[in-house]
Amino acid sequence: MNKKQLVVAWIMAIAICYILLNAPKVYYDGYSGYKRNNSYDKVSTPDWNVAAQNSIPVLLIGGLLIYTLRTRRK
Repeated sequence: MNKKQLVVAWIMAIAICYILLNAPKVYYDGYSGYKRNNSYDKVSTPDWNVAAQNSIPVLLIGGLLIYTLRTRRK
């Protein structure tokens, strides 16, 4: 892996960590399992579906950049 590829890989890792750490929250009613967007007295969990959907373009573009920036042997 050359230096340009390493820089792209680090930027991808930082971007994916940022996406996963700032995943939107989904609030559940404790008894019925009803999803709510804004509720302060209910249980909240990260919405991993949205986080996965946001990280897929980062993986695709970064993977293509790593592939494009490879050193070619003649």
